[in-house]
Amino acid sequence: MRRTAVLLVGMVLGAVPLRAQAVAGTLVSAPGGAPVSGALVTLLDGGGVAVDTAQSDAEGRFSLKAPGTGGFQVRAERVGYSTSVSPRFALTAGETRDVRLETVPAVTMLEELRVTAPDRQCVIDPRGGVRTAALWEEARKSLALAEWARTRNTFLYTLRKFEREVDPAKGEVTRDTSVTEVSKTVSPYVSLPAEELARGGYVRMEEEGSVYYSPDAAVLLSDAFLDGHCFRVRQDGGEVVGLAFEPVRGRKLPDVRGVIWLDARTAELRTLEYSYTGLRQDLSVERDWGGRLHFERLPDGPVIVRRWDILMPVVSGTVIGVRRVQARVVAIREEGAEVLSVAPPSADGP
Repeated sequence: MRRTAVLLVGMVLGAVPLRAQAVAGTLVSAPGGAPVSGALVTLLDGGGVAVDTAQSDAEGRFSLKAPGTGGFQVRAERVGYSTSVSPRFALTAGETRDVRLETVPAVTMLEELRVTAPDRQCVIDPRGGVRTAALWEEARKSLALAEWARTRNTFLYTLRKFEREVDPAKGEVTRDTSVTEVSKTVSPYVSLPAEELARGGYVRMEEEGSVYYSPDAAVLLSDAFLDGHCFRVRQDGGEVVGLAFEPVRGRKLPDVRGVIWLDARTAELRTLEYSYTGLRQDLSVERDWGGRLHFERLPDGPVIVRRWDILMPVVSGTVIGVRRVQARVVAIREEGAEVLSVAPPSADGP
């Protein structure tokens, strides 16, 4: 009897779950200690690899989970502020560590870049130039936060999606449809991994016709995109300053060029505009095929894509001889969407 009782006690004790390791912290501005909201906060392991990511709330608070014990650091990044990294600390089994991070408003070059002469030289990888690096650092923070928000399902978005086709000869709208739906994600389009786009190009011939892939935040943040494009500073005479990109010399496959526009005063990401390069000459109809994304930071929240659209040709081909195909643009297709409203998800929601 006693032996059986001991075994039962052991089974009960073994069923008690081990408490996980966590970090509960606060991000504040120095001097003064005001809370900093909307920052992307990352827990780094001993090798500098991100193991968990969160966003600081209106009180500057954040919570991170560690996959195990060991040495860790916390990094906080916010547009318009300097990057803050904690000293390395050790987490023991079941420990919750309190971390307080301080950051300061960053003195950026963006206002100066807005009024100075644009760059003539195109730099491969924006981190390789002083002026382009200043722009890229702020753009990267917003893009990383937008990509994080896209995968978190933090809000419910009411979207209006539309598709329309226009006759290129007459300029008449031949098809115009729209639908309103509620979604937990805001994904302008489904892109391919950056490495695959670098290998095969941004326009592919498939059974249903030409498919036009677009650069999303994950693609723009990738090493494959940075290594395959060169960058320069661009102005438009207004309150924004741009980081222009184009394919490196010698690129034969269809690719993209465009501009990432930032607010020169706040460094917030405003728009991304792009057009396709390396298309067949017979697709030219005195317009740039491509798209535009409009970004917006929610109050004390993430960066989202508020509106987007993409313009593509609908092509019909005629075979001439054995291999040559004469293509003709028979319609101009525009697809896009806009976020009509944003709300926290309810317990009974989708």
